[in-house]
Amino acid sequence: RVNNLHDDNVKLLLAGDTSPSNKARITELLLSIAHVPMEKAHTIRLEAEQQQTPELWLRSFNGKEWLYFNPDT
Repeated sequence: RVNNLHDDNVKLLLAGDTSPSNKARITELLLSIAHVPMEKAHTIRLEAEQQQTPELWLRSFNGKEWLYFNPDT
């Protein structure tokens, strides 16, 4: 829902900053209020001969396994 830029609540929370790091910060804040464990993780894609820059992802533990989320999607 943090990617729904037409939602007034999302606009208020993001305060005009739609960067992945700000989306991750807002998501972390909301999940921490609900006591949902979450971590930020920087990942790279395993592609041969491609220059890689780390991507910010979020991971959350559901009691059985870690689930990974891209804050941009």
